[in-house]
Amino acid sequence: MDTPPQPLTQLVSHFINRARNNESSGWTELWNSDKSNFWDRMGPSPALIDWIESQSEISQHSPNYRPIALIPDCGKGYDVVMLALHGFDVYGLEISQKAIEIAKVNVAAQFCEPSSFNFGSSTAGRSTKCRGNVKFIQGDFFETGWEKLVATEDFHGFDLIYDYTFLCVLPPDLRKDWARRMYELISPSGVLACLEFPLYKDLRALGPPWGLKGHRINRTRGSPESKGLVEKFYFHWGLAIRSLRDHLDMEDKRKGDTMIAGVLTLLLVDVQLGTSLNWRCHLEGVYELMMLRGGFQAMARSKVLKPLLRCLWVLAVIGNTTCPASDLSMIGSQLDTTDFLLEEFSTAMSPYHMCPLPLFAEIIKVNHLRMRATEYTSTRAEELSYEACKILQRVHDFLPEQWADSKRSSKDWVLIGSVYQSAVAIYLILSLQSLSVFYITSEMSACCTRHGELLQVLISDGLSSPRTQRFMLWPLIVLGVYAARSSPAMRAFVVSRLPELSRDLGTSVPLMVKHVLESFWDSGETRWDACFNKPYIFTMQIAIDTNGLPHTTRKIS
Repeated sequence: MDTPPQPLTQLVSHFINRARNNESSGWTELWNSDKSNFWDRMGPSPALIDWIESQSEISQHSPNYRPIALIPDCGKGYDVVMLALHGFDVYGLEISQKAIEIAKVNVAAQFCEPSSFNFGSSTAGRSTKCRGNVKFIQGDFFETGWEKLVATEDFHGFDLIYDYTFLCVLPPDLRKDWARRMYELISPSGVLACLEFPLYKDLRALGPPWGLKGHRINRTRGSPESKGLVEKFYFHWGLAIRSLRDHLDMEDKRKGDTMIAGVLTLLLVDVQLGTSLNWRCHLEGVYELMMLRGGFQAMARSKVLKPLLRCLWVLAVIGNTTCPASDLSMIGSQLDTTDFLLEEFSTAMSPYHMCPLPLFAEIIKVNHLRMRATEYTSTRAEELSYEACKILQRVHDFLPEQWADSKRSSKDWVLIGSVYQSAVAIYLILSLQSLSVFYITSEMSACCTRHGELLQVLISDGLSSPRTQRFMLWPLIVLGVYAARSSPAMRAFVVSRLPELSRDLGTSVPLMVKHVLESFWDSGETRWDACFNKPYIFTMQIAIDTNGLPHTTRKIS
């Protein structure tokens, strides 16, 4: 298949006729001719800062040991100095001596007076007492020997390697070499974090940067390319299932951390691809395995299992909002562990789901009310209605500006807080009206209309930014249900945004949402439970941190 026509950028033109064994000199030439502006972002990676500050155990150190990080192709050293300010001993690897000279000047200036862009919140990591050391090494990532310059006697690999688009600038035929080298350099319990850019570049287009296979299955459905990707995906899928089956057959492993993580990982991949048909049985299966380990509270005390539990909890709570009230998962509706879990995850929810924790707690309470409403008698109707009114008041009392005050990029956080405030209010009203806990009064209708109109404007703003668009799916679903009693224009807005979200995020989940909402609108119904007449789950951007799991021997071929 021919490469599609494309404009040649200056970067592509610089490398287009260069031999593979001469790639390194190409980057050195760009540094020496002051053309680093092609890729210079003028600061550290915001996503890396958010992740580091939400995973405090990653940068924990003792008086005798600091975690050691490597940044290959470190450029001007923005991420190097940021990680050092968060307690890491950091090694910046660069092919260009001029880049290292610039980076050293940058580090000296930031150590003297750190800029605010090195930190996520107003207080995180500001103390210089925990500051790590920095060392720059001139060398080729693929050549061995330079790692001997790491100044620790007991060095067994890097605790963190951050790849800021380094993989993306490598010609595709070097990717296996990249993987082997990363395996050699990272410690058995280390973390490899990669930033992919651009996300959706055609795999046939010239680089650098070169396109990667992330999300390609969903972005190439129906094309000849898709068949090979799907076959490769399900080949590895089958290997994973076979491994889990082997673990289930062994009594000493069936309750282990690896087993729980494996089942949950397969579930999440299935859910996020939009293909899961039996997600509830998998979810309940994981729940039963957790109960064999002592339950939620016992597992939450484990550093290894806490990320798994957080993932499961978010999945169950958000999943329950799009299930019939008579068929909710117990995991996402239990109140007895809510306060405990909210306290445990108070600093670590946002990387998995951007719903503010105070509003997330109210979603759980609404789920619980829906479950109780399917069993209540007329004598308890007034009690449920009173509880629902109290929840609505707390949602209205939530202040997005106050919640966002201590966060970096507070404008984005205010937007996210406002989006979820209106979405939770609409979910509360519509789902409980569906069960006659709330009556359809002019006051409630006016409240819903106000939130619906505001939510459409807010979601439009959220979808226009790549920083916030991936967190707009659940609010867009809520708006879609409300749109059944609103205008054709609002329904057109929802139905036009879902395919765009599917394309941009590389998942079929929004397309499944589109099908469900259009069937609901065609039915003439307006009740929440009429839209979700069976257990659906629509969620994205949830990942499992398996850093603490035991490692086995891996072979890259």
